[in-house]
Amino acid sequence: MNRIARVAALSLVAVLALSGCLRYNVDITLDSDNKASGSVIMAVQKGIGEQMGAASDEDALAQLFADSPFEGQSGNFSVDDYAEGDYIGKSYSFDGLDLDQVNAAFGELFSIERVGDQFVVSSESSPTNADEIDQVPTGAESLLSITFPGEVSGGETNGTIEGKTVTWDLFAQTEPISATAGATSDSAFPLWLIFVALAIIVALAGIAAVVVIVLRKQKGAAPAAMSSGAEGAVPPPPTLMPEVDPPAPPAEPEDKKE
Repeated sequence: MNRIARVAALSLVAVLALSGCLRYNVDITLDSDNKASGSVIMAVQKGIGEQMGAASDEDALAQLFADSPFEGQSGNFSVDDYAEGDYIGKSYSFDGLDLDQVNAAFGELFSIERVGDQFVVSSESSPTNADEIDQVPTGAESLLSITFPGEVSGGETNGTIEGKTVTWDLFAQTEPISATAGATSDSAFPLWLIFVALAIIVALAGIAAVVVIVLRKQKGAAPAAMSSGAEGAVPPPPTLMPEVDPPAPPAEPEDKKE
């Protein structure tokens, strides 16, 4: 049995109760093409080596987590030293794993299956039971988080839902793990939003057309009004010349009068 799975399943709780605290967190993101990426953190509290009688904390860490979660698998894996607060350990990252690889790494704890347009997460048994919960050291942490491409079916999930992510506290989970969620990405624009957007576009186009028609009518009415006013105007009366008496004929000479 994989040592990592046994830790997650609390088979080492008795040892941990005497020796200190651990942190075992799994974070997985699923894609619609049945690929998975994420990380696994395996860490112990500083000082655990002395409590376990080991030469160092690193030796104690190796005893508790003897194997890589991806032992014997090929793929895009990387490992880094982990240190946060009082915890030290290893952080394993992975990318582009298919579901068979995921199930090979975590099958002792849970499995993921693609069923039509849904991902189904399940386990054969619960990670712990009521009696083991009392043995968990204070501060010990073991979380499993899975992020799906589509919406999570709330009625078919016994983890904590936040958006498209379901999280289980493995040290408090007394039922088999269960989740069902969409395996395909949801539309960025819901159908009703598309209809609303189209209605707005049509309305704006109608308003723009009305404005253009009104402006054209106003521009055409102005010259027409000016032309109509010129034709209907009464021309001014002709200017009357003042009457001028014709000039008097010249007077006849005196010699002709005789």
